[in-house]
Amino acid sequence: MLHVNPREERFKASDGSLYESKLYIRYAVVSRNWYERPVPYKYFDAIYNAHQKSLAVVANVLFLDPDELRGYGIGSCLMNRIIDWAQEWPEAKVSPIDIFDPDPLTVARRKNFYEKFGLEFELIKGRPVMKHILVKDLKKSESGASNLIHDLPVGLMKICQTKDQLERDLAHKTREYDHLRDFRNVFTDKPFLTGLSYWFSKNLYRLMLYGLLLIIGASFWFSLT
Repeated sequence: MLHVNPREERFKASDGSLYESKLYIRYAVVSRNWYERPVPYKYFDAIYNAHQKSLAVVANVLFLDPDELRGYGIGSCLMNRIIDWAQEWPEAKVSPIDIFDPDPLTVARRKNFYEKFGLEFELIKGRPVMKHILVKDLKKSESGASNLIHDLPVGLMKICQTKDQLERDLAHKTREYDHLRDFRNVFTDKPFLTGLSYWFSKNLYRLMLYGLLLIIGASFWFSLT
């Protein structure tokens, strides 16, 4: 359910040195229902700015979706991967993370989550503010559920999608076969009545049209006579 994109990097035109590096971690549940095609990807991203010598371990919102993915340590595993990538710049400053929310339970949950990775917060005017730390001070969490997620290249994801599509096609063909088998059994028991019923069902609209034309023609004939 996890796919780590090759990181994107930008370099200075003047001397070719690194200007910015980004990491995108996309994730998706492999097994989805037919009405959820195509497979929706979500992602986490992190950014290193060489000019400012700062690194944002969470460039946007760190939020697992759908809900059933939460509570298994998947978010911790994703953060561990970001921290592994960030260690290339150990002296970089970690950009502050805003965990404030009107709901105090949400603030406490976010605070507990980020503190597992070495981030620290202090209350300033009643608002949690992250303390300044360097990348080298970050640590990985042991609660990361590495056994629950697997890296899947895009080709393997497409194979899974094709497999699901073939299973749906097989189920559809099976229903068609069962219908034809039932019809055959009925036809074998009562061939004349079944054949006549089948012929009428296939030609009902044509018979109605012919009957309507016949009535119109008869009415016109009687009007002339």
